[in-house]
Amino acid sequence: ENAVQSRREARQANRHKELMRLTEFAGDTGGFEINMDSKEVLLTDGTRRLVGLPDDADLPLEEAIELYHPDDQADVRDTVTRAAETGNQTRGSWRLQALDGNERLVDVTITPSAVNGDTTILLGAIHDVTDHEERRRELQQLRQAIDDANVPITLADPSEENDPLVYVNGAFEEMTGYPPEEALGRNCRFLQGEGTDPEKVTTLRSAINNEESTSVELRNYRKDGTEFWNQVTVTPIYGDDGQL
Repeated sequence: ENAVQSRREARQANRHKELMRLTEFAGDTGGFEINMDSKEVLLTDGTRRLVGLPDDADLPLEEAIELYHPDDQADVRDTVTRAAETGNQTRGSWRLQALDGNERLVDVTITPSAVNGDTTILLGAIHDVTDHEERRRELQQLRQAIDDANVPITLADPSEENDPLVYVNGAFEEMTGYPPEEALGRNCRFLQGEGTDPEKVTTLRSAINNEESTSVELRNYRKDGTEFWNQVTVTPIYGDDGQL
């Protein structure tokens, strides 16, 4: 019975280990455990993969800290010490210098674990956010380019009733006189008026309903009531998941 129970527990431990390995691999995450008494750091497979260490490799605490960018090491060391001294969870984002020569930006969470009443063990989670941060910077650059464009640009949300505007750039306000707070949440037809050609509006509406691109010259009206002609182009934009 003891042998059967031992084999069962070993199989269950292996399944848990495999599940954690697959989860870490899919999420670019890893874990670690710091013994503040011995200054040793135990690493999961996910962390070893991020760092580029061989299987079953563990590190002394100071060697683990030295894997980070020299400008970040002091902050890493202070964050670990603060978690141990206060017993509170701490977090940080630092540049990890992997052994393959690549630099990765990682978010790290450190959670104290009480052992015999003393906080001697720190449990950690590490998440590679390099790609996420790069996409954030690219989106910020794109947003800045749109904000500063000389051409009025708007975004409407087709998932909401009446396709409300969810973004207008500065050039839109300059052309129409409507600031964002008076334009967002409304359908762009509020720019239309008595002299707006209904046939061209129908062309726009048909293209929107069919998720097609089109362009028409349309007479619209500014906030002060004056007319202006503009070339209105609508086009569908899809996310990575195919959502309009």
